[in-house]
Amino acid sequence: MYLKPTEPHTIGGVLDDAIKLYRSSFANVWVLAFCAEIPISVPRLYFEFAFKGINPNNYQALFAAIQHSGVGLYYFPIMLVFQVFYLAITASIDSVGRGAPLGFGESLGIGLRLLLRSIGMGFCFVVIIVIGTILLVVPGIYLFGALFLAVVAIVVDDAGVFASLGISWRLTQGHWWRTVTIYSVIAILGVIAAAVLGAVVGGTFAGIFGVRSLPSIVANQVLSFAVGVLIMSLTPSALLSIYYDLKLRREGTDLAQRVQALPIR
Repeated sequence: MYLKPTEPHTIGGVLDDAIKLYRSSFANVWVLAFCAEIPISVPRLYFEFAFKGINPNNYQALFAAIQHSGVGLYYFPIMLVFQVFYLAITASIDSVGRGAPLGFGESLGIGLRLLLRSIGMGFCFVVIIVIGTILLVVPGIYLFGALFLAVVAIVVDDAGVFASLGISWRLTQGHWWRTVTIYSVIAILGVIAAAVLGAVVGGTFAGIFGVRSLPSIVANQVLSFAVGVLIMSLTPSALLSIYYDLKLRREGTDLAQRVQALPIR
């Protein structure tokens, strides 16, 4: 059972909080995760059949298939729909963390309300990262780690476009390595889980029916969909746990600074 922390935790403690929050909120978010996986599965399924018979090393033929399909035109609306559900998932997980779970409709409504704000933040985020990367690669990496909690600030604190980036920047100052380490561990766990399931199930069907057979293709798509639903809420759970911990640390620092500023009598 997840209990929102009231004091800062160690890296291991935050990781444990993230897993607990993920487990406690899964029942509340899996339908949202299921819906979020649908739009991103459509192009994946299309390309699975469109690339059938094409040598994976023939990049010219692969690119021609992509151009011929015109599927690139659908990526923008697909990502908009996905972003609505991602925001809804984050809001739903946060509500579980606060002990007041939201329903499907309430979470989706928040996702819709915050969509334009998150797009504006995302645009600014990308511009900042690109500029930092052009100047030098290291600043781009640092800026990514310093600003990637902005989407959480939008959901949790209803922050605006620039305010969300400012909140993420302030919270991560002095805790950049800690933040990136926790996020990286969670991301690696998700990749490992997906890879293991893919190897076991996909390998079994490929061994029986052949790599490019219809049963193998269907099995891979069903597996990708199921894994997507299963781990969709893992990253938001980690980001929220990091955010809660950094806010506690920042509040503690601010309190200590105010106490030190009091006149000595």
